Amino acid sequence: MVGTATTFDPVAATDTASGTYITNVFDGLVTYPNGQTNAETQLATDYETSEDGRVLTFQLKEGVTYNDGQEVTAADVVYSFERVAASSNSRNTQSILDTLGVVHETETDDEGNEQYVPNSMDVEATGEYE
Repeated sequence: MVGTATTFDPVAATDTASGTYITNVFDGLVTYPNGQTNAETQLATDYETSEDGRVLTFQLKEGVTYNDGQEVTAADVVYSFERVAASSNSRNTQSILDTLGVVHETETDDEGNEQYVPNSMDVEATGEYE
């Protein structure tokens, strides 16, 4: 038994139970089956890493839909990354910006804290499925 989840919102989840339920319901670009280190594609059909290891390019599966029938596109993936970084509900901002090292801009708030500048992340859709 996993326990009681505190949220079903991926950007707000910090506890194990919520994370477990979320990963069982929502697909990612890739997954790590059985905790292995080799990623397998999930929503992506393929991905490549630039020679310097700083740029990842994902090709999305075509025809994947949300529960309302709308197709998942690269713009949706960009929105998801932005939501993790910019949402006031996010508890995972540092994971995407610092741990993954996604290039972004910051500014200092009134209290002297560095804050993410919305829409400054170097994540872009270069096509409908890329």
